[in-house]
Order: sequence, then structure tokens, then C-alpha cells
Amino acid sequence: MFLEAIESSQNALKMIHKEIKSMASLGVSDAKLSLYVRCIIDLHCHLSNMYNHISTDVVAEEKRFRIADSQKDYIDKKIETYIAEPVLLSSLDERWQKMCYSAMELSKTHSDNAVRLCQKHHLEFNSSSQLKLGVALGDSSVSFFEDSLDPWNTELTGEEIVTRDIQREMTSLKYLTSSMEFIVQSVQISLLKQDHVTLQAGCLEVINRLGYNAHQISAQYLSLYQSSLVSVWLKDLLKQALHWPSKSEIGSLVTQLEHAYESKNYQLYNQCFEELTKNNSSWKKLLVFENHFDLIKELDEKQYFLVLQHSPCKKYLYSAFVQGTKTTGKSALDTPVMKISRCEVAFEKLESILRMYESYKLSVHRYMLKLVHFFKLETQSEQRSVLLNQLGVIEDNGAVEDLKVTLEEEKARNFKFYHNIISELWNYVQPAIEAFTQEFGLIQEDDANFVLLADIALQKLPLEALPITKIGNVKQLTRDFSLQTFFHRLLSYTNSKAGEHGAPAESKKGNKTPIGSAKGERVRNPLEKRLVPDKVALLPPAVDSNNFKYIVNDDSGVKCGNLNMTAEIAEMLKVTQLKTAKWAGTLITNSQCSPVEVQQILHSSSGFLYCGLGKISGLISSELLTCLNLTDSHVHIISDKVTSAHSLRYETKADQDKDKDLLALETSLHLAGLLFLNGSVLTLINSDETESDSNVKFVSSLIKTVVEGDHSIGSALYLTRFPP
Repeated sequence: MFLEAIESSQNALKMIHKEIKSMASLGVSDAKLSLYVRCIIDLHCHLSNMYNHISTDVVAEEKRFRIADSQKDYIDKKIETYIAEPVLLSSLDERWQKMCYSAMELSKTHSDNAVRLCQKHHLEFNSSSQLKLGVALGDSSVSFFEDSLDPWNTELTGEEIVTRDIQREMTSLKYLTSSMEFIVQSVQISLLKQDHVTLQAGCLEVINRLGYNAHQISAQYLSLYQSSLVSVWLKDLLKQALHWPSKSEIGSLVTQLEHAYESKNYQLYNQCFEELTKNNSSWKKLLVFENHFDLIKELDEKQYFLVLQHSPCKKYLYSAFVQGTKTTGKSALDTPVMKISRCEVAFEKLESILRMYESYKLSVHRYMLKLVHFFKLETQSEQRSVLLNQLGVIEDNGAVEDLKVTLEEEKARNFKFYHNIISELWNYVQPAIEAFTQEFGLIQEDDANFVLLADIALQKLPLEALPITKIGNVKQLTRDFSLQTFFHRLLSYTNSKAGEHGAPAESKKGNKTPIGSAKGERVRNPLEKRLVPDKVALLPPAVDSNNFKYIVNDDSGVKCGNLNMTAEIAEMLKVTQLKTAKWAGTLITNSQCSPVEVQQILHSSSGFLYCGLGKISGLISSELLTCLNLTDSHVHIISDKVTSAHSLRYETKADQDKDKDLLALETSLHLAGLLFLNGSVLTLINSDETESDSNVKFVSSLIKTVVEGDHSIGSALYLTRFPP
């Protein structure tokens, strides 16, 4: 079957070559000829893959034969040699045997021919074809030298290295080098086209084939792989938030974009894509920078990143420790810290931890409901006691005291449950993190910023509670989705500041779109110039504290804690006025604040603070959040999820008309993603329901530390959690 298929493909190649020569003599246009050339390229790729399969099978069969032969003793071998009869091969068998011996070289020859034709005719080599060829050559490398170094083996002894067959290993490395060239080219083309499927597959191939043998390259491709995954997740989030496309311009454009791609209407696709990139900042943040590998050069040497990302099979947890390379001088760091690690994990354990965390949230919600009932009962009891005292009657409040004791016990159980979850989570990620114990020791600066880049499954958990700060001198621990999103935050801030002084005029020169025409021409990303911000000097975020605005949502007259929220926030605002201008804002009751007011506050402030009862999603929907395009509002501190009797009634009424898909987006993780898409540089959101007293104490302490001590948000958060 293989011989017939190969002969058919070779005959097709000859016929197409003959047809091209006759058409060229007749003066046929290059556009039509390029279609035939593309067919030849595809046939070369097909033949290369077929020869590679043959080569892999032959080498595997030889390996099995050698293993079986090594297990035989001397007498058995002599007997087999004595009784062996000469094998008479048919002409077909001879052809097959001859092909098997040269299959590996033929595979590489056809792949080289495909690339050469693309270069000669100025055609773009399909990224998926390049990836297939790269994988095939990589498999040939491993099969040709079965004792090749395991990229994830750190325990190889010197004796094992000395006894290796150097000649066979050099041949193996030659194929591995060719494999990497094809895969790297595939990744670059995928970046231009924003083809995340091929991009992710290519990154994984590089990571798994290099591993510990090239720490820096593997770490860079791991961060790119994570950025691609996050880009896809954010795009899905944006589409879910735009539940009714007809309600917004961006929703209509995204819907048309998808339908145009599915129907291969590239003209309409290009128009929608250009319109989205021109007018909507949310869409721009979904695109991965073409020069993603250079991003680390633009980040300060005091920026440290820990990447945590599961493999697609969920069997492994990859981790990487990365340091920024930009210094205060002109030259970058000579030896930046970049190291990768991989450990086996039981993903079922993480799923169990996620279920435990959901159970914890449910337990806290039940506790909050009981607390609402307790405050209501306590208020009624106090009013009743006042009336009875006037009548000279003394009544025992045993029921209230009993409920108070029960609530304290339940709070203690929840606290213990929470710490058990953190302990289980730490046991899960500890092998991946402690692989960089030596690198953590390099963090000596007190103002160093440590960013945890965890995958979406881990982002759902309270990562800040992990004892990472005990490993090294980590005093500013934050998290982000990926290196790409972190860079986008700094770029958004830099662009907004550049806009204050007048942005440079945009070039009038047209750019091609990421989807090619049927002519097979080379295409470029329409955001290519904007996706390569190598000439932009990133500015460290320094938010204008004189232009903060706030919303404090307090149920006036309804007790939900021992502290008066409005009074505590008013005291905090007095402290801020000693160092900043008077902050503008509004104190609302009964959640009475229109979405228009919230939008105006967000657009007209450099920082936004929400503190109070209920969810902020009760004031502004996720659909509106996708259309804000915030350019000057950089910091968003959302301290909500305080429950009261009224907030429960209000949220129930507001949520009853919402679709279940929209309700699923009203989580801290999704809110953080939507705020990022709208331009938020720093977002601080509490993930769990909390008591009113704890909530207002945290907000007051955090803001006072920021303003009085002139600290960054990260440092203030550390000092609030771990006061000196």
C-alpha cells in the first residue's frame, strides 16, 4: 500500500511539473501558476511524511530485533545460523527493502524541496505543514538514535554519556536541528496569523524535545504557550459576555467575523478584523505579540515571574522561573535567570481541591446567611429590651447568645477548612515551585516585584495564600494570566501617558490582514507594527492618587456588622486628604446607582474603589464591561461580596432575568479578565464572601498604607497581610 501511494504521488508530481512548463510557455499568469506550485508543495510534504513513517517503523523493528537477539545465548545463535536458509526476495520486496534503507534521507529531501519552492515563488509555507514536517524529523531523530538524551532526565551519569555511539548521536542531532528549524518557522507563521492551534502544538513540541537541555529556550516557549492559551480563553470570555450581539457594535463585529471565517468570506473577515483593531482596545489585547520572545527584554531586572502551566494531557505541570533583563544602563543583563522544570501531577487531585474550594464557598455563604439572621435578631432583641426595660421587665437574651456561639464555632470550622485547602494546594504545586529554590534566593531587592503566572485551572484558587513569600525575599506578590497580559497592562499605561502629550500620527500605508486570499500570497498581521512595541519605553505604573473615585454601598440603618461602613470609609477619606486632593465619589444605599453613573465614574477617574454590600455586577453588567474601553482608569479595587438582607433581595431580583451563561461570568476571575480587556493595569478583587467588618477594615488599612506610606499597591497589600 505504501509503495502504491508513493508511486501515485510521484506520478502526480511529474504530471504537475509537466503542466506547469506547458502553461509557462503559453504565458499563463503567475496567480494561476502559484496554485499548481502550491499543489507540488503539498505533495512534497505528503511524501516526506510517508517516508518518515516508513523510516520510523523500520528503525523500531530493528530495535526490537536487536533486543530479541541480545537475549539469546551463544548456542541458540549458532543453531539459527546453521539452519538458516537464504531468503529469496521478489522484485516488490527488493524495491521495498531498498526504499526502507533510504527512507529517512528521502523524507528530508522532500521537506527541503517544499521549503525551497516556497522561497523561490515567494509563497508562505503553511504553518501546519511546517509543524508536521518538524514533528516527523523530530521523531526520526529519536528513532534513529534510540539512546538519545531524555530532555527531562537530570540523573544521567558520566558513564552513560561516555559509552554512547557518537556517530549515530550526531546523525540524530542533525535531524533534531532540522526539526527545530521547521517547528520554529511554524510558530512564527502562526504568530503572524494568530493561529493558536498550530502555535500551541509547535510550542509544546519545542518544550518537550528540548526540556532541560535548553532552559532559556524552553522557558520562553512555555510562556508563549501560556499566552496563547490565555488569549483563547479571553476571546471565549469576550464572546460569552457579548451574549446578545445586536446590543453592541463589538458584539456584532465579532459575530460577523466568526461567520465570515466559517464561510471563507475573507473580504468580509478582513473588514471586520480591521474595524475591531481600529476602534476596540479589548480586541487588541486578545492578539499575541509577534515578538513575544523579546518581551522579557523590555521588562525591568527587578521583575520576576513564575510560570505554572499544565500540559494538555494534564499529566504534567510545567513551571518556569523568568527574570526581566532590562537594566538601568544601556545594556541588558548578560545572564538573565531562565529555568524550566516539569513534574508529574495527578490532575484529579487538583479537581478535588477545586471541589473542596467550592464547598468552602458554599459553607461561607451559609454562614453569611446565618449572620444576616443574627444581626436582624440582635437588632430586634435590643429594641425589645429597651421597651421591656421601660416597663421594668428583664428578659434573658439566651437565644441570641446561643446563636452567637454557634456562629463563632462555624467561623472557626470554615477557617480550618480554608487552611486545609491551602495545605492541599501547596502539596500539589510544591514540587513545581521548589525546583527553583536556588533562583528564589537571588531575589534580594525589597522593591522586587514577583508575578505568579498560573494557568486558568489554578487561577480559580487563592494562590496568594500559598507560602511563596517564605521561600525568598518576596514582598510584592501579585498574579496575572500570562506574560502577554502583564506586558499589555504596562503598554496600556504607557500609551495612555503618551496620549496626554499627543500620540504620533498613524501611518497611512495599508496592511494586509491575517487571512490570505485564494491567490496564496504572503500575508501579514494588520497589527504587526503595533504588535512589535520594541521602540516603546515602558513606564512603571504610577497612578494619579488625586483622581481616585469611589462607590460605597451601605444599607443605611440596617446592621450588618459591628462597624459602621460609611463612618469607617469617611475616616479613611480624611486620611487620604492629607496627602491627596479630595476624592470624589458617592455613598449609596440600597444599591441605588445606575449603570450610567458607574460608567461615568470609571471613565473619569485614574483609580476606582468599590466597597460595600452585594456584588458590583449588580450595578454594571458584564455586557457593559466589554464596551468601556477605559484609557485613563488604571487601578480598580473591588471589595464587594458583603451580604445583607437587602443585598440578597436586590441581587435575587436582578439575577432572575439573567441568562445562566451570564450568571456564570459573575466570578472574580471573569471580572478580572473583563477589566483587563478594558484597560485595567492593576485589579484587586476579593474572591469570597466576607463579613462587613473584615471587608471595611481591609479596605481602610490598605488605602491608608498606600497613601500615608507612599507604597505601591503590591507593597501595601503585603504590609496589610503581614504588618511589621
